[in-house]
Amino acid sequence: MNTKRVPNFFNTPVSPKFFLKKVLIFSKNVVLGAFLFGMLLIHACSDPESEPKTAAQTAIDGAQVFKQNCVICHGADGKLGLNGAKDLGQSTKTTAERLEIVINGKNLMTPFKNVLSAEEIEAVVEYSFTFGQNK
Repeated sequence: MNTKRVPNFFNTPVSPKFFLKKVLIFSKNVVLGAFLFGMLLIHACSDPESEPKTAAQTAIDGAQVFKQNCVICHGADGKLGLNGAKDLGQSTKTTAERLEIVINGKNLMTPFKNVLSAEEIEAVVEYSFTFGQNK
């Protein structure tokens, strides 16, 4: 039997094969532990805003879309009228008519079909009805 002395805690003879097997098992455990620690660290440092959102949280805010794209001509209260923009509080247009105008534009109004998503367009049209409610 070819047994060499490999240092261990009990100073007993151990075959090199047995020693290598134990080293490989230890190495795998260290790598697995480091991986799990890294995943835990990444999770602990992650931004809570990046968590998956519920359906209610993913609803598009029509007011925000209006603020970003429409305020410059319609104003914050929907009454500015810059570049011929209509007073949204006085508008009698239906939802379908408003959708058509937002999607394809009218006169100097920008067509938003290539700028906003369908959901954003629907949200801003719904929001546009709030200007007529404050009479």
